[in-house]
Amino acid sequence: MPEESRWGNGPAPEPYPDPVPSDFPLTRRQIRAALILNGILDPDAWMQGVMASIPDPVTRALALNDWANAPVYDRGNPLFNDASLIAAAGMTPAQVDALWMAAKGLPE
Repeated sequence: MPEESRWGNGPAPEPYPDPVPSDFPLTRRQIRAALILNGILDPDAWMQGVMASIPDPVTRALALNDWANAPVYDRGNPLFNDASLIAAAGMTPAQVDALWMAAKGLPE
């Protein structure tokens, strides 16, 4: 039986065959849409929960500022590339890559 997707109903997405380049940009709209389509209906609340795992309050505030205000994100952005944040989200790097690639096809 295929593994269930953490992001919604159905099978988990296949990982992108190669790591997504760290400078592969997505807009805020694309990332939020990909999360919504994968069952995260309130991306802001979800991301705030993930960032609650950042122990330093200044680093956490800067991360929240980045999430709320950056118009474009690269795959190498610490919000999407930091191992502890990926783990706090309950994801693997391959799942983030798959989400990133799915988001690339969404409206900018």
